[in-house]
Amino acid sequence: MHLETTTSFDLTPELQVVQHLLSRRLDVDQQAIDARQRLGQDLGLGLLKLGVLALELEDVTGVLLPFDALTRAVTVEDLARLLHAHRRRR
Repeated sequence: MHLETTTSFDLTPELQVVQHLLSRRLDVDQQAIDARQRLGQDLGLGLLKLGVLALELEDVTGVLLPFDALTRAVTVEDLARLLHAHRRRR
């Protein structure tokens, strides 16, 4: 299930942070990380790696992502949307 939104907003900053951290974690070029890639199936992130990524996101952005919401993120874009939503709540 993808995280959907009915409002339109610019995800570029969040997407760039997520792509940068994924590229470092996976040791691939940042340009190789596409917003539509699936975190588990395409990038091989299991729960442990996703949890570590969430901690890195918190270190970089100061935003703590709840584990239940994190596990519902399917794609790179979903993770960026989640980061955007929780940045707004702060």
